[in-house]
Amino acid sequence: MTNSDIKEVIPNVEKTFGKIRFLGGVQKVEKNVRTDRGRETKHIANAYALISPNTRKLSVYLPTSVKPKLTLKGEVMLVNPVIIFESTRSGYGENATTYTYPILFADDIKMVGGEK
Repeated sequence: MTNSDIKEVIPNVEKTFGKIRFLGGVQKVEKNVRTDRGRETKHIANAYALISPNTRKLSVYLPTSVKPKLTLKGEVMLVNPVIIFESTRSGYGENATTYTYPILFADDIKMVGGEK
């Protein structure tokens, strides 16, 4: 595996994160994700702050066209979540260090027990 390889994982949300709650805060971001051929793809998305008992604070990136109606600290569910693991490398030779960052994307967020 090279430093530009990407692995996608479709998580079992309940086992991975537990009950997810909306923490508040939405931020528009431009996220560059490196593809398996070393090219970068720019994703313009809204980052939503969530909290769960298993991972504590986490961010999920949604398309800017999606405008979910969320209540503060309300329990939410992710629609079609995908985790992309991006690896970056710093340094050269024997002193090189590789870091792996999970990036969570979803098609939508819905309130549990709310409109479907």
